[in-house]
Amino acid sequence: MVVEVIGLGYVGLPTAVLLASNNHSVIGIDVNPLLLEKIESRSLEIEDEILDKMFKEIESNNFIVNDTVQPADCFIVAVPTPVKDKKMDLRYLENACLNISKVLKKGDLVIIESTISPGTTSGVIKEWLETSGLKAGCDFSLAHVPERVQPGNLYKELTENDRIVGGIDLNSSNKAKEIYESFVKGNIQITDSVTAETVKVMENTYRDINIAIANEFLVVCEKIGVNPWNAINLANHNPRVNILKPGPGVGGHCIPVDPWFLVEKAPEESYLIQASRRRNDSMPEKVVKDIRLILNSINGKNVTLLGCTYKANTSDDRESPTKSIIQHLENDKESYKVYDPYVKSNWLNLVTSLEDSLVNSDLIVLLVPHQQFIDMKPSELKAHTSCRIIFDCTGQLSEEQWVQEGFDLVRIGDLKQFIN
Repeated sequence: MVVEVIGLGYVGLPTAVLLASNNHSVIGIDVNPLLLEKIESRSLEIEDEILDKMFKEIESNNFIVNDTVQPADCFIVAVPTPVKDKKMDLRYLENACLNISKVLKKGDLVIIESTISPGTTSGVIKEWLETSGLKAGCDFSLAHVPERVQPGNLYKELTENDRIVGGIDLNSSNKAKEIYESFVKGNIQITDSVTAETVKVMENTYRDINIAIANEFLVVCEKIGVNPWNAINLANHNPRVNILKPGPGVGGHCIPVDPWFLVEKAPEESYLIQASRRRNDSMPEKVVKDIRLILNSINGKNVTLLGCTYKANTSDDRESPTKSIIQHLENDKESYKVYDPYVKSNWLNLVTSLEDSLVNSDLIVLLVPHQQFIDMKPSELKAHTSCRIIFDCTGQLSEEQWVQEGFDLVRIGDLKQFIN
């Protein structure tokens, strides 16, 4: 079977590699010529040791690439579906489906992995594909199979996680299931396309809401003069409570985006979802206000920002809260430098070493708990900076360790010494 993967990004390329490594002939489609060149020469590094090894070992004729949709037996669409003005932006998905319709033939299977709002597969996607003159469910099969991946742990997530397969009919579901059975060790659960779409956005909305209540507890505790980190830690001793760590905001390609797909479908009923989005979106601005408060109290000017990815130990910087923090600092004409060991370009004031980021620093702000930052030794940091204030927005630095070395470790939500 020839399987075509359209969109060779964070999900599409690893999926293509797994398919090609499991006896499928794979065609990878993307509009980025530089990416295609790197894939073709196998010079691209996949951020997963197992997948990268598999990628390098795939026979060249078993995984080819192109910038134009080709005829195939199965099409897997993994293009972005961003949010624009809090609504789903389908331009990439529409383009992919219309291109598929030009080569679609009887008996083909189309699988949508891109995250979409409920009803999209059986609605506009079906309509776009049927411009081929063929009928979904009769002439070709159509299903939604949402991805469940976490950057930095791709192989395990793609192979061991349960997958949901939602066809527009049972035959579509069964045909899609056969594709994923070639590399998925987890359970493959069959449902309809609308339920599959709903489940995916529910999963990430659930996570968004749980992060939001942690962030809300932080700002409420700060308002009433209680240490939020101590309070959350004590609350979590209840066996039925598991409050997450607060932080500087929510990033990534899923959690800050997917809840809006539900809001778009049910705006009057989704008030908790909308409130959670507002709370999490407000955190970068709070971080900047806190930075200003600390700088003003010490007559400081220069800030070091540590971390610009959306989560720890990955290079994925999509929708990173640091982007919003930097925008606020830019608007206020604040002086800052950014350092992240995983990110090499495309960031304002990004420097290439921790040492460079600390030059003339008055305040060190930890935004992402990369292991390299958590393992920093205060004694080593002293050799590169006279700054002795660290603003920890992750809650993961050991206060005792840093205070013993003469640093003032300040955690987000606990700035009492600067407020009075």
